[in-house]
Amino acid sequence: MPKVSVCIPTYKRAKLLPYAVNSVLNQTYRDFELLICDDASPDNTAAIVQQWQDPRIRYIRHPQNIQRSRNMRAGFEASTGDYFIKFDDDDALTPTFLAQTVAALDQNKAVDFVCTDHWIINAHSDRDEAATAANSAKWGKDRLSLGVIADLITETFQHQSLQVGSTLFRRSCLEEMGFMRFEADGCEDFDLLVRLAIAGKIGYFIPERLMEYRFHGGQTSLKQDIHFLSAKLGCLKSYHFERPTLERSRQDKIQVLKQVLALRLIEQGETHRGRQLLRELQQTQGLSLRARAGLLLSYLPLELRKTVFRAFVRYVRRTTANGYAMRLVNRRLGLGLLLVAIASFLIIYHQPEPPAAEKTLAAESVFRPTIAFETVSLTNATLYVLTVPSSYEVTVALAEGLATVRDIAQQTGAIAALNAGFFDPQNGQTTSYVVHRGELVADPRQNQRLVDNPDLQAYLPQILNRSEFRRYQCAAETRYNIAAHDAPVPPSCSLIEAIGAGPQLLPADTSETEGFVTYDSGGQQVRDALGAQQRNARTAVGILADGSLVWTVAAQQPQAPTSSGFSLAEMAEFLRSLGAVQALNLDGGSSSSLYYQGSLSLGRVDPQGNFIERPVHSVLLVHRQPEQG
Repeated sequence: MPKVSVCIPTYKRAKLLPYAVNSVLNQTYRDFELLICDDASPDNTAAIVQQWQDPRIRYIRHPQNIQRSRNMRAGFEASTGDYFIKFDDDDALTPTFLAQTVAALDQNKAVDFVCTDHWIINAHSDRDEAATAANSAKWGKDRLSLGVIADLITETFQHQSLQVGSTLFRRSCLEEMGFMRFEADGCEDFDLLVRLAIAGKIGYFIPERLMEYRFHGGQTSLKQDIHFLSAKLGCLKSYHFERPTLERSRQDKIQVLKQVLALRLIEQGETHRGRQLLRELQQTQGLSLRARAGLLLSYLPLELRKTVFRAFVRYVRRTTANGYAMRLVNRRLGLGLLLVAIASFLIIYHQPEPPAAEKTLAAESVFRPTIAFETVSLTNATLYVLTVPSSYEVTVALAEGLATVRDIAQQTGAIAALNAGFFDPQNGQTTSYVVHRGELVADPRQNQRLVDNPDLQAYLPQILNRSEFRRYQCAAETRYNIAAHDAPVPPSCSLIEAIGAGPQLLPADTSETEGFVTYDSGGQQVRDALGAQQRNARTAVGILADGSLVWTVAAQQPQAPTSSGFSLAEMAEFLRSLGAVQALNLDGGSSSSLYYQGSLSLGRVDPQGNFIERPVHSVLLVHRQPEQG
């Protein structure tokens, strides 16, 4: 029997199939069988296969179409090799794929599967260098190193870094998992990898690009979208994670998928099912602006409803193609509001006029996103999370000396306040740069205890170039960013507010450069100024893809004052689960304080389990939402 089974499921791909098959026949490793599983293709696939007179090829043609998942399972069940790989009929393996992945499995008996990076190829089978690099970065493949994957659950579920088509499995581990589930049709690759990770299987990564994935650039149909979304929602509901942050991320993904699926169902005309999903969301977390618009649109006649949805999609695609990255959110929002207004008008036209007070309240709740505060209870920490829409004004403030976050908020009349930059507790002077209303109002170079400290001379360049949370004004548009102090301000923009802290948490952890984490020649950690790997009270600010902000305090548990809280890695993972694309660690520990509408949430506890309210030097503030004309 051959050592490796290669399976290529195919359907109506007679023109592309030879590229895939020849990539297997051209492997430098020769001990394999190739199963071509034809799902009753109506084209000349059968004739194409006859050109190969290679005894290693086994052609399985079904007399009638049995659908994608069953066709893939047929190939798996017919395979005889100890190792197994399945890839699509329009993709290909590079010549050394099997040689390198087989060697990795042979040399690492505990490893269950080996995955590689891959190329992106176009319709003409040309490799696209730029698209390949972008794809590797998007899915995090470019940060995985050679060897056993350290956190397989995070990589498969959270980052989705791995791909079945570029993976060689031990057949025994696939048998143990039941291979691919029929109910996961459309997202079976994702589902298989996640279930393997949950089961404690071990994955190995080769960063070399040993497979070619073809990108057609086509668009899926509405029916296909609904099928995929329904299948993935079912998969997500079937998982459970022991790790609280991953379990919360799973719940969040379920809510997001419910919303998207509901809107697609409403567009399709499955109105009752779509409304039911939106009502479920409304009961658990409330409805976003987009979801409310979809619910209102569900009352339009079906053909008019489809016309409005198609117009919206065309608009978004055109805007995206033009590359107006920072204006896209506002334009989408503007069109979304227009759609809601149309639907609201039609509903009101057919229904009695509500009282003026009710109309005003309804309009504000639909049209004006508001601040949202929530508390998340985990095993080792309590998370206080404030989501601040981009329509609110966020500024910085300095205390004269030191003052509590609560006092600063009340003195300035702010809605919310969060402790921010670093400072010297002995002299009350800043160790962070602070910019307010375009002016530098705090300069760490003027803190003599900092710049003259002989123990800090080696780290001074890093201290003075820490990352900072920034607010730009670019014409009429406000932008937020996280960047190093020396990073230039974008063209046509002005730096209005900034406050230094660090390290960055997202998109990458900069603890080694900004938190002064250092190791000796033996790899042992010898310095960690911020205790990055230890659990403690933490404060962070994140920026979401739509420009909103997320303020987060991770509070310790009073019953575990020395072992609770978050490490920086845990804070980064939590913010990523909220949808943050950038995040910055702020001053934490006993400074951790979040004030919102008269209530104060503290982070650090003393040895007796009492929360500490410590005076600080600088804060972030949220002011009233500007009036909309």
